[in-house]
Amino acid sequence: MHPRWPRHTALRHLVALACAAACTAPAVACSCLTPEIRAKTGRDTLERAQVVVFGQFVATRADGSTDLLVMESFKGPAKGSTIRIAPGTGACPAQAGVVEGQALVIAFQAPVTACESYGPDHFLLDAFRSTVGP
Repeated sequence: MHPRWPRHTALRHLVALACAAACTAPAVACSCLTPEIRAKTGRDTLERAQVVVFGQFVATRADGSTDLLVMESFKGPAKGSTIRIAPGTGACPAQAGVVEGQALVIAFQAPVTACESYGPDHFLLDAFRSTVGP
């Protein structure tokens, strides 16, 4: 093995960890991302995701699922429609950033779960709005 390999691997892990932390933390922590990177991340997410909506929770069901009224649709269900959000699993609980019953939902596959719900201050919401518009 090359003597530089362990340092190179550690550096890659450090960069990956920093990127993950920047993209999953609240919007305030993402101020280190340039507007260009935010826009590209928004475009890439819209391309890959099946559902990208912002909405208001309107009902909670006995099974723990919730109904979300779509207020802005960037991809998927139309504005004004209601989608069911399944409860998160133990490995992926509901996001703490969801406040005042509003959430940004980004789902890459069905079913849509609480694991894909983010607060209204998530940096991608602004990126989606500038890419697609409300």
